Amino acid sequence: MLMLSNEIFSPKQKKFLEFLTQKSARGEKQIPPLSILSRELGMSVSTLREQMEMARTIGLIEAHPRSGIELQPYSFKPSVIKSLAYAVMSSKKYFYDYSDLRKNLEKAYFPKAVRSLSKENIIQMQELVKIAKQKLSSNPIQIPHPEHRQFHLFMYKNLGNDFVTSLLEAYWMMYESIGLDLYTDLAYLIKVWDYHERIVNLIAAGQFEQSYEYLIEHMELIKDLWREI
Repeated sequence: MLMLSNEIFSPKQKKFLEFLTQKSARGEKQIPPLSILSRELGMSVSTLREQMEMARTIGLIEAHPRSGIELQPYSFKPSVIKSLAYAVMSSKKYFYDYSDLRKNLEKAYFPKAVRSLSKENIIQMQELVKIAKQKLSSNPIQIPHPEHRQFHLFMYKNLGNDFVTSLLEAYWMMYESIGLDLYTDLAYLIKVWDYHERIVNLIAAGQFEQSYEYLIEHMELIKDLWREI
């Protein structure tokens, strides 16, 4: 376990988080009751409640009615989405800035990500395109937002990098939170899914550089969307 030299956390926070990392290293999930934990760590119950809330907020622990408090596998996403949500509540500009981050993150990891996709993965992405196009041609039309989210996240699913996938997932959660998943301009949506179809078909053909070029073109379409919101 790496020890942090600077005071990112208060001494009590650091002691509690070290306790959690040690449990995780031993493969243990169950967190003892506060009365036991208080004696073990030498902290008051009220102080421990504060540490528990901090850990719960960033997704390190969860409370379950029957099994009690359990340590969770690490994920960057809870911290990101809560911080991002607060930022967007204070100014829409933060979502535009985060959208730019997401765009460049996808572009940077695209070459590595698409080469990690299996044939089955690619077939699943092609199926998403098929379903989305069926929705857009139905009467009345259906907005294929779940497919849009899945299509983009699917490309990066095999990277094995929790920081990248968490940042991308947080983008889509906020995209939905501010209502962009309800955007209904048919011409825009058809254009988006035409790009998706080209991208995945080029990936299937092993033409990664050309699929990357289409990804970049497709990313620029969101500028049209910003004019509408």
